[in-house]
Amino acid sequence: MSKLRILFITLSLLLVAGYAQAGTWYSPLTAVAVETTGPATMISVKPDSPPEAIIVTPTSGVVTAENEQWVQVGLPAEGQKVIKGLEICYQVNAAEGSTYIDTVRLTRMTAPDTPFVLYESTMPLNSTDPICQELGMSPRKVKGAITLSLRVVFGNVLDSIKIGGIKLVY
Repeated sequence: MSKLRILFITLSLLLVAGYAQAGTWYSPLTAVAVETTGPATMISVKPDSPPEAIIVTPTSGVVTAENEQWVQVGLPAEGQKVIKGLEICYQVNAAEGSTYIDTVRLTRMTAPDTPFVLYESTMPLNSTDPICQELGMSPRKVKGAITLSLRVVFGNVLDSIKIGGIKLVY
């Protein structure tokens, strides 16, 4: 697809969506790989080229949703702001449709071990083209530490998911 066509499609989508939403962009470079019981054992997260992005890869074999492999990024949100949405820029590098971001979850936490889920979507994010996916949510006030969690699924050990900018929409 030509760069001009991509630009035209992007601008068209922005106009249709009324995209002038206020928000704050965050880098994914502080991301960590985790699973339910601690550090992830089946995926790795590393800086990628361009150096502002990260790349998530399986360490050995297929990774299913039941394996509970997550990428987590702390988002230092502005206090007392109201979060109205989220935007995740990503690209899946896979030959088939069995690699994707399975779940997007946004939580807030104050006391340890008591996160509150602000938003959760199980709509697969599976674009093989670079894309910034907007996700709307019920407005929620920032009252603690905000964490973005992405559960990943890999159908092939050679696949990867690249994550770029992340935006909290206020």
